[in-house]
Amino acid sequence: AGGTLTLRGSGFQSGVKVTIGGVAASAMWVDANTLTLTTSALKPGPQTLVVTNPDGETASLDAAFTAN
Repeated sequence: AGGTLTLRGSGFQSGVKVTIGGVAASAMWVDANTLTLTTSALKPGPQTLVVTNPDGETASLDAAFTAN
């Protein structure tokens, strides 16, 4: 099953796109420092998180968390 995550960081822009383990997550922009993500079911194991702002700026974090 999927779940909901809160991602805190900086520089997030409205319209941001997020993938977790290569799967698109639904991202709700709260403010420049906070996103709420809704994911579908993920394969168990370490997950790479990729955040892409509408201006093309991308940040990636390998093994951001582990899905069970």
